[in-house]
Amino acid sequence: MRKLDLFDWNYYFGNFFANPKVAFTTRISFKATKTEYQLEVQLAGKKKEDVEITVDEVISVKAKEYSTASFRLYEDMKISEASATMENGLLKITIPRQPKIPATKITIS
Repeated sequence: MRKLDLFDWNYYFGNFFANPKVAFTTRISFKATKTEYQLEVQLAGKKKEDVEITVDEVISVKAKEYSTASFRLYEDMKISEASATMENGLLKITIPRQPKIPATKITIS
């Protein structure tokens, strides 16, 4: 039986740290305002040609040699009007919010 070493990172994370393709400096930011959602993903050294954004059940951002970052979809997201820009390795995705439809009453005749 192997003795537990509290400083043995491979015990906790397998060979995760041995993979040179994993980016440890990727930062993800999510902000919601009254009018829009803003997603920011740092992809240092990547060009916009290296990045793919897809929307299915979630919003997925995939870049060459990076793992996929996924974001939850909200009911009030206006995906058809979403926009994305990338400058100096910072991907910014802006998704407008749809106004909430107020509740209405239906009278019974």
